[in-house]
Amino acid sequence: MGLCGPNPNTLLKMLSKTTPKSKGVPPHLLTELPAKLLNKFDVAGRLQVNEQTVLKWTRLGKLQCIKLGSRSYRYTEAQVAAFLANLTGGKR
Repeated sequence: MGLCGPNPNTLLKMLSKTTPKSKGVPPHLLTELPAKLLNKFDVAGRLQVNEQTVLKWTRLGKLQCIKLGSRSYRYTEAQVAAFLANLTGGKR
C-alpha cells in the first residue's frame, strides 16, 4: 500500500475475492473500476478546499465515493467532475 491507498490492480485482486455473502463489491462490477482512484487529499487539492470539507461533503451525500472500509473513501475522476458540475450548475 502506498500513501494514497492500494493501487487499482491490488484493489481488483482484493475485491475479486469477494463472495456473494460478503459486503464487498460484487464480482460483476469489478470491470467497471477506474484506472486511478483519488483519495481525500487529491480531491481537496483539485477543488482547493480542506480534506475535512471533502469528508463532510462525502458524509452528506453531496460527493459520491467508493467506500473501501469503515473510514476509507476513494473517488473517481467522474465523481469529482459530477460534483463540480452540480456545484457550478453544469457550467464547467
